[in-house]
Amino acid sequence: MVEAAHTSTSIGEPTISLGDSAQGAHSVTVNVRNDGDTAKTYAVSTRSGVATGGSPSDPAFQVADPSVRLSSRSVTIQPHRSALVTARISEDFGEDGIIYGGWIQLTSDDEDLSVPFAGMSGDYQNVEVLGAHEGLPVLGKAQGENIVPVSGEDATYSMSGDDVPYVLFYLDYPVERLDVAVYHAKADGSKGRLVNPKVGTVSSESKWGRSSETEALPWDGTYQTAKGKTVTAKDGKYIIEVRVLKALGDPDTASDWESWDSEVLTLAHQKP
Repeated sequence: MVEAAHTSTSIGEPTISLGDSAQGAHSVTVNVRNDGDTAKTYAVSTRSGVATGGSPSDPAFQVADPSVRLSSRSVTIQPHRSALVTARISEDFGEDGIIYGGWIQLTSDDEDLSVPFAGMSGDYQNVEVLGAHEGLPVLGKAQGENIVPVSGEDATYSMSGDDVPYVLFYLDYPVERLDVAVYHAKADGSKGRLVNPKVGTVSSESKWGRSSETEALPWDGTYQTAKGKTVTAKDGKYIIEVRVLKALGDPDTASDWESWDSEVLTLAHQKP
C-alpha cells in the first residue's frame, strides 16, 4: 500500500497495468481508505499522459487520449472506512502498439492523490516483432571484431574459428521463445528436408528480451539429435529459419509466431 506524505488517506493500488485492448475496455477499481478521524471528500478526475507509437527503440510521441468513464465525480470517505472508485478505460486509436496512459486523480482542499495507469492499444499479438527493422534479419559473417551482413557468394563459411553463419536480427518486443531450424537447400533455392528432423531445431531459447542493439546469433554447424548425440552438418547448401513466439502467445496458434528464412548459405569446411 502506498501512502501520500502527511496524510491519513491511502490508496491500495499504486499503479494500474491495463495490458492490451484485444478484449475491449478495461474496468479498474481503486480502493481509497481514510484512516483519519474526520470524513474526507475528494473530487475524482482523470488526466492523460503523452502517448508513444512506432518502434519502441525509436518511439514517436503523440496525443492519444483514452476514454475514461468514472463511477463518480466525487467520493466522501468516512473515518476509518474505505471507498471504491471504478473507472472504465477504453481506446479507439485504430492502431496496434500505441503505449498510452494517464492518472486517476483524487483532489481535496489540501490533498492531491493520483494513481497512474498505462496500456497498449489494439492486440499485442498483432505487433511486428522480428521484421520491424529495415534490412533485418539478414545473414552475417565475422569481419575482424564485427559481424557484417552478407549475401550471395559471400555467404560461404569455412566453419573455422569465427567463420560461421550468423543471423543478424533485432526484436522490437520480448518473445516467449526463439527457435532456429536449418534446412537443406534445393537446387531452386527453396527449403528441402529438415536438418535434425526428430528435434526440429538446432537451437531454442526461452524468454528472449527486447533488443537494445542489433543481435548476432551464430550457428556453429552442429546440432543435437533426439538421443543427445552431437552431429556436425556436412558441406553443402542450407537455409536457416528463425521463428519467434510472441510474448503471451500460444505455441499452437500459428498467428502468434513470426518467422524468417535466410537466403541459401554454403558450408565449406576448411580441410586440415
